[in-house]
Order: sequence, then structure tokens, then C-alpha cells
Amino acid sequence: MFKKIYKKTLGYKLFLGFLIGIGVVILAVLLMLTPIGSGILKKVIESKIDRYIPGAEITYLDYGVNNFSLAAQKGHNIIKVYGAIFPLNAMFEGNVENLSELSPYYQGKMNLSGKIYIDRDDFVIEGMSFFANGYMNFKVKLNDDVSIHAKGSDFDLKKLLYILKIDYPWVEGKTDIQVNKEKNSLFNVEFKTIGEYKNRLDTEFKAITNVKMKNKKDLTFESNINADIGNIALNGQVQKDKWNYRFNAQNIDLLKLKPILLYPFHTYTNFTGVYESSNDVLKFKGKNFRGFADSRIEMTFKMDGKEFFDYIGVMQLLNGVISGTIKINEKFGTFDIVSNDTKFIKNSFTNKIRYLTGIDLSKENTGKVFFKGHFDKNQTVFDMLSTNQNISLSVKKGKFTYPDKYEIVLYLRKGNNVFKLLLKNGNIRVLEKRDFRERDNKILVF
Repeated sequence: MFKKIYKKTLGYKLFLGFLIGIGVVILAVLLMLTPIGSGILKKVIESKIDRYIPGAEITYLDYGVNNFSLAAQKGHNIIKVYGAIFPLNAMFEGNVENLSELSPYYQGKMNLSGKIYIDRDDFVIEGMSFFANGYMNFKVKLNDDVSIHAKGSDFDLKKLLYILKIDYPWVEGKTDIQVNKEKNSLFNVEFKTIGEYKNRLDTEFKAITNVKMKNKKDLTFESNINADIGNIALNGQVQKDKWNYRFNAQNIDLLKLKPILLYPFHTYTNFTGVYESSNDVLKFKGKNFRGFADSRIEMTFKMDGKEFFDYIGVMQLLNGVISGTIKINEKFGTFDIVSNDTKFIKNSFTNKIRYLTGIDLSKENTGKVFFKGHFDKNQTVFDMLSTNQNISLSVKKGKFTYPDKYEIVLYLRKGNNVFKLLLKNGNIRVLEKRDFRERDNKILVF
């Protein structure tokens, strides 16, 4: 008897619990359908969205027993979401007209679409975005932290730099991007770029850049660039608004740098350096030269005669330790050079001088020889003076027009004999011979 009473009582309790549960659900649904309930739900959703998009406002909200649609807006940016509530399975469309209203680190436009769903404890957003003329597939998991996996291709490099608020208008090309961020870790971003640099020089390049970042103002990066001018490896960091990097440049073709260096330097060279945005100065150092670049380039060098003439792309004329300073502005450069313990090389030039004057420069020690002058993208104008008492050479405003035209008046003195020679485009001839003791001698004095 007691068992029957207990079973009936238990059945009533279960039935009563079921009715109460149904009542609560019905009450909740009815509450949601009232203006007060709708307002509460709107605030709850806004609070969730505000965690990731601060300041966003729900401008439209409609829902039934197990479906909903809403529109959220911040500034000129609108996102629409619609789908099922339990379990959450929704679609979204986003039209971002001004990225800077969502983040101070970016600007420009973006369109995106995809789906939103719950996976275990993660809130998942998966879809595709279109920006900078390229497409990116992405998957974002939101919980206590954020994890992101995204991959896209064919982004317009110039438009991508604009979105990133990087003012560098001299490059164009296509970029592939891959983004990975696991929970409680930094962003890892890889850029693969095929492009062209156009700023005084014109060069194609391929680059792979890896970035680790907390945000745009706190990141480190490494980049390997293969370009027509040579190969460059960069590694640096950005903190707040200041950034710096170190670089290692290998097999740099100096001739292809003529639009910047003005003079058609020859040969290939290697150098390293560092750039700091705080003073906007790039410092560099090679085997036998060092210098800096800001609005101008200034370098000092010290090398043997063979290396020097390899650099300037002229037949080697002399041996000696050659050092000096070169300064280059945008359209004009100057140089001040000295050759110590100078000896001329025996070659066609010295043979022709010996034939015309009887002086064998290859057997003479001309001591120090000074060169100074200026140059632009078309020609170099220089003065030259040697200091040996027994033999001297001097040039006033000799001209070298690239690539191989020159006109130089050379005064050559040995003992009391002074020769005025014209060197022009491979030819040498004597213009005048005189006695050094004459008052009107034309030997140049710096």
C-alpha cells in the first residue's frame, strides 16, 4: 500500500516539475516577446558584442522560439546575423566601410560573410573576407582568449599597406597572407610578396616576412627579400610608434643602385646595418666602407687600388692605399679622395704617356695623389694633384661622362719639363711642352 502511495506521489512530483519547467520556458518566451523582455535581451547581446567590438549598438532585433535575426552597427560599419538559437547556428554578413572606427591600427574597407556556431565551449566564427582586392578564409574561436587561423592570396600590396596605415607608396605587387594565433599566444603572420619597388630605382622582388605581434604597436619581424639588386635579410621590432631593424645585404649590384647613388658604381658588394625610426637614420658597414643615410648618403672608405677601380668601373691606373669621403644628395654628390704611396700600373695608358713624353709613370713613385670633385647622374667633374717633388700630375675640371666618354687636360711635370696632355675618349696627345721655370706655368695648386 505504501509503495503504491509513494509511486503516485513520485509521479505527481515529476509531472509537477515538468509543468513548472514548461511554465518557466513559456514565461521566458512570453517575456522575450514583450518590449521589456526584448530590451533585456538586446542589452545582453550588446554586452557580448561589446567585449569584442566596444561601442557597437544593436539597431535591429527579431526572434521567435528558436530563430533570430539582428543587425549591429558601429559608425559606418554594419553586421547582420540570422539563424537558429538552440544550438546556435547562424549566418552573418558584414559591410565594413571604415576600419578605423573598429580599430585605431587600420583603415579602409572590408566585406565578410560566413557562419557562427558553438563548438564545445568555443564560440566559432568561420567565413571569408574580401579586402585589398584579395580573399581570405578565416576561422576564429572565442572563449577566454582568441585563436585565429586565416589564409588568403592575391592581395594588392599597395592597398594592403594603406589598410595597415603604412605610408610606403613606392611598392606595388601581390601578397599572400597566413595568420595563426593559438590561445594565450602571439599572432604569427606570414606575408609572401612578389612586387616591384619604384622610388628612384626600379627593381622587382620576392619577399617572405614573418611577424609575431601582440598588436600593431608591439611586434617583431623577420624578412628575407630576393630582389634584382641583391638579397636582403631583415629582423626588427616595433614598440609603440618607434621601430628599428637590422639588415644583412648580400651580392648587392651597385650598378642597379645608380638612381640613388648617381654614379654608376660597378661590382657587387655585401654590407650590414641598422635603421632606427627615432632619428630616421640608416647606418651601414661593409668590408672597406661605412656610412649612414637619411635625406642624404655619406660614407668613408679605405681600400687598395684594385678594389677602388673595380668600384668606379674604370681601368686600374694606379696602386696605393686609397681612402676618402663621398657625400650624395638627391641630385648631386661630392668626393674628397687621397691615394697614399701611389704607383701607376704599367698598361696601355702609361705606355702611351712614355711614348709621348719619355716619362715612364710605372717606374715613378708619385707619393700622395689628391682627387676632389662633384658628380651627378650624367657626369663626374674632378681635380687631381700629386705632391712628389720630383714628378707631379695635376688636372683641373676633368670630365667623365658615363659610361665611357672623358675629356681631361693633364699637366705632367718631371724635372723642368712640363707637358700639357689631352686625354679624350681613348686618345692621348701633347698639346704643349714648356720649361717649368717659366713664370706662366699652369701647374694646379689646390
